[in-house]
Amino acid sequence: MPKDPRDSRAWRAVSKAVLARDNYTCAYCYGEATTTDHIESVKYRPELALSLDNLVASCKPCNSRKGSKPRSVFLATTF
Repeated sequence: MPKDPRDSRAWRAVSKAVLARDNYTCAYCYGEATTTDHIESVKYRPELALSLDNLVASCKPCNSRKGSKPRSVFLATTF
């Protein structure tokens, strides 16, 4: 099984860049973001794991609730 790219130094750098880019604001609830969420889940699209275009800043509760659901499904059922 391949190593999870989120356990890498590259992931930590990309995550920090996304949080700064998004002004530490959750893309879902607009609260304070402390995590980075994959728009398209790494579970289904591992090749996009480090893609800036596939990442948004997220608060921990929103990131946990979204899980691996598609963003459209999460938004339609949560807000």
